[in-house]
Amino acid sequence: MPVDTPRDIASPPSSRAPDLAALKAGGFIRQRQRHLFTVRVKSSLGALSASDLRAIADAADRFGSGGVHLSVRQTPEILGVPLGSIDDLVATLAEHGMAPAACGPRVRAVSGCSGCTINALALVDTQQVGRAADARFFRTPCHSKFKITFSGCTNDCTRAKCADLGFVGMIRPELAREHCTACGLCIAACRAGALRGDGDGNPVRDADACTGCGDCVRICPESAMVAAETGFAVYAGGKHGRAPRTADHVAEVVPPGDVEEIVGNTLAWYQRAGRRGRRLGHVIDEVGVEAYKAAAIPEAWRVAPGAQRQTGGLVT
Repeated sequence: MPVDTPRDIASPPSSRAPDLAALKAGGFIRQRQRHLFTVRVKSSLGALSASDLRAIADAADRFGSGGVHLSVRQTPEILGVPLGSIDDLVATLAEHGMAPAACGPRVRAVSGCSGCTINALALVDTQQVGRAADARFFRTPCHSKFKITFSGCTNDCTRAKCADLGFVGMIRPELAREHCTACGLCIAACRAGALRGDGDGNPVRDADACTGCGDCVRICPESAMVAAETGFAVYAGGKHGRAPRTADHVAEVVPPGDVEEIVGNTLAWYQRAGRRGRRLGHVIDEVGVEAYKAAAIPEAWRVAPGAQRQTGGLVT
């Protein structure tokens, strides 16, 4: 069915005009067709069961135009819902353990990849960490929209570096020299060019070039290259839109258990330093990324001033 199939107009306008701003904040977005709304269904990190999908499809047929759109942030949107059907739709979703998503100046539903339980390249369990953050911070009021995204590896398929706050899985590799046979596989596998051979052919890591992708660990046949630390690189202040902004790289190898501290610190600082209508990236541009890091990022994980990446010294 075409995306904008109108059920024009299933219900006539009421005598009292609806509060469109309040509806949008609740996840009900007015369409081009009068009296019809798109209803966003909350999806935490894009995870939906087959039962959820059947319930959404049934609700789209019963209360909407029969169409569903998938947003770029993993949110199913039921199309063509008349204003008079919204309450029944919400009640039906609730029967299946689902609810509308949020719009407007607040923390949106957290998005993220499938994580290390499914994706062979992922380094961290983005689903577990991201759902915990979603449960704690979803709908938190902000000066503007606030998007949080998790990516399990440095491929960053979910574009965490373009979110207000993005977490990208990474490792800090180390060489167990006693197991190394100087085969050179890790050097050949490093697409960042961060490994070179010493006089004996053992790999030496250039910390400034290393992206923490873990390819050297995965390819090592002797388990000589190991992950000394695993966690998240953190990026703050990204956004899409008319004036996109790439997030600032602010932290390295943050343990999964400390992610919520950084989210909470960031939101508290944003509330203090920001103002209505300004995204986190705008505030960082105005007051400086170092002020943000000092307030939100514990020093142990903080990227040094002016550095793009901080992963420690050379590993030999």
